[in-house]
Amino acid sequence: MKREGFFLACLSGLLIPMSCTQLLDDNCVTGKGEVTLVLSAERDLSLTCKSAPAEVPTDDFQVEIFKVEGQSEVRLYRDSYAAVKDTPIPLNAGDYRLLAYYGDPDAYGFDDPYYEAETSFSVRPQSSERISAVARLENVMVTVAFGDTLREDCEEYYAVVRSGDGAELEFKMDETRSGYMPAGMISVELYALTDGKWMYYAGPSTEYSPNDHVVFRLETDLN
Repeated sequence: MKREGFFLACLSGLLIPMSCTQLLDDNCVTGKGEVTLVLSAERDLSLTCKSAPAEVPTDDFQVEIFKVEGQSEVRLYRDSYAAVKDTPIPLNAGDYRLLAYYGDPDAYGFDDPYYEAETSFSVRPQSSERISAVARLENVMVTVAFGDTLREDCEEYYAVVRSGDGAELEFKMDETRSGYMPAGMISVELYALTDGKWMYYAGPSTEYSPNDHVVFRLETDLN
């Protein structure tokens, strides 16, 4: 007999912080102040899930340097990390802000992580500067895990994950990838066909922060 009740297990999700290792080292000469950028990024996931996330392509990061003057700033430099790594960058003495990023901050989907690192630093005349920053995931990584009983009980099923600003991702019954959503209020909906009848369950909306990894575990009622 098919079970007709549905519930969402572990609805609040399992949150796994994802960070990137240090960025920026130096190898400079005297004269103007110089900085050399050495960027690395990796994900630290201690979670068993259906598909391991891909490595962040470090060379594809964009690097920008801004000159800071009081409350205003001007961008002086922009290039890919592949073009600037291990290359000293001469800068006049003063205050600066470094921004390094990968991806589109407004995108969402299965292949749309957005990583960002930001730090402020100062350059002195005839000096070499060592700069450190941390790049992290700025959107939310979302995984949907369909339970074994759900798979046995239902002829078809899928889940829709929604964010408070209108973004949505559909996880089909054979989907093994994780997706990426804007941080904020996120909810999951389950649609399942059993005994020729479609059933629907909407979970509550919960707020998630940048760098969270949320796992929604969906299962039929075992009682």
